[in-house]
Amino acid sequence: METVLKHECSLLLFDVSGFTQLVYQAGRNEELMATVLKGVRLLFDAADQEASSCGTVRILSTTGDGFIAMAADPAAALAYAHEVQDHFRGRLVPMLHTLPFRNRVELRVALHHGTVYEVPLSGRSGAAPLFVGDDLNLLARVVNSQTARRYGMALTHAFVDLVQGMPPHGEPDEVIQDRNQYPEQIEIFRLPRE
Repeated sequence: METVLKHECSLLLFDVSGFTQLVYQAGRNEELMATVLKGVRLLFDAADQEASSCGTVRILSTTGDGFIAMAADPAAALAYAHEVQDHFRGRLVPMLHTLPFRNRVELRVALHHGTVYEVPLSGRSGAAPLFVGDDLNLLARVVNSQTARRYGMALTHAFVDLVQGMPPHGEPDEVIQDRNQYPEQIEIFRLPRE
């Protein structure tokens, strides 16, 4: 049996909100669909290249219209989140504005510090490992929070407490209940305005 690795890390979930509707609208025209897919591919390629170049971020899996990544520490995770957001705003959004129909596509990011387990998949050479853990489930709730919807980025209390130089956070912007590992409420914060 292969060894299961436990990682304490900063987790990121990126979600391109509105992408499903965009694909539906573009699906009637091959040229428009090609533009949509090219835009998303540019975002994923830039995110992958950025993760590779910084060396402290690893993309774990894609989610169809987003992806999950882990970083060695909260500072690296936050810097990476900003880089991906910049690529989204600078490259994907302008490309999508060339489409002939109205669309609203936003990038939402959830950041949390927790634990994931890396499970090697045996029997398949070159198979990507499986990543599991309640903290991954928590990310899905955070990325769908009202804070992430309003501000584009939502951070859990566990993440905020570890970010060096973060001003005192005071009251959370939102509180959610997680049904898995965390019987207590999860406090969610947005980035403070500079």
